[in-house]
Amino acid sequence: MKIIMSLALYIAVMPFSYGAVYQFEEFARSLQEDIFLQAERILKVAEDVKVSKPGIFDRMGTGAAYYKPFTNTIVLHEDNLIRTRNGRLRIKNTKEMNGNGNVNYFSTRAETIFHEISHGELDVLIENDNTSELNYLLFRTIGSWFKKNFRRINSKTAAHEFYGYTAGNLVATLYLERESILLRYGIRPKDLSCFSKKALVKIAKRENLKEEFYFKASAIKNYYTAITPDYIFIRGKEFKIKDRGFKDAWKKSIFNHLQNEYQIPGNTDEFVRYMNNSKYIQALRTCYQSIISEI
Repeated sequence: MKIIMSLALYIAVMPFSYGAVYQFEEFARSLQEDIFLQAERILKVAEDVKVSKPGIFDRMGTGAAYYKPFTNTIVLHEDNLIRTRNGRLRIKNTKEMNGNGNVNYFSTRAETIFHEISHGELDVLIENDNTSELNYLLFRTIGSWFKKNFRRINSKTAAHEFYGYTAGNLVATLYLERESILLRYGIRPKDLSCFSKKALVKIAKRENLKEEFYFKASAIKNYYTAITPDYIFIRGKEFKIKDRGFKDAWKKSIFNHLQNEYQIPGNTDEFVRYMNNSKYIQALRTCYQSIISEI
């Protein structure tokens, strides 16, 4: 009897767990391919977090997404989701979201969705782990800072939102970096097509491109400072973080967690090195090999 009950429980749980991971996989792989944010951590969160479209009691307002902690569910507007032939609902990937012709459509939505995924990460992986350095930092150290500076808001909620906005800013920062570098080298971010031949010749001379073509960083930006939010919003109200004594060491610690879990580059120079070992280097060489004689 116990064996039958255990088997029944396994069968009941297995499809949900697999289905939840499936819902995130295409989205996670897009982030990995586009901006080098490794998918495994997202898929780990997805083992206990699911995605749904808005129900009749979900008031989305102008937001693209929100997280339900009691059911570990991310609710997304339907234009972020796709139902496959087998009836499964999942988050769209880069190509599916960019199908409307807007180059930045996916990156804008990805920032918001990753914000909500970070709530799930805290909820299912961090909050119950008393050995986690991030747990102590967010809910004890930074939580105390919020209690001191913003007495009218729940410190745990504030810590959650701070981490969410930081994570969202990370995705936004990496996509902006990607776009800036590609455009500087005459490559369109949406489809990696080349600028005109005349434009490429000018760019090749400006960037001193020779027979060997590689991306180079023109200036170095450290991402841990770029991704820290100046403001967070809780229930429509704005709370200013900037110039309130938020410590630089806390920013670095949060970024170190994100870098360790998602294996992201830490600055522009590292991002360029990632690009030189990715699909982007082939796009660069394709654009410039045809004009070698004119450089």
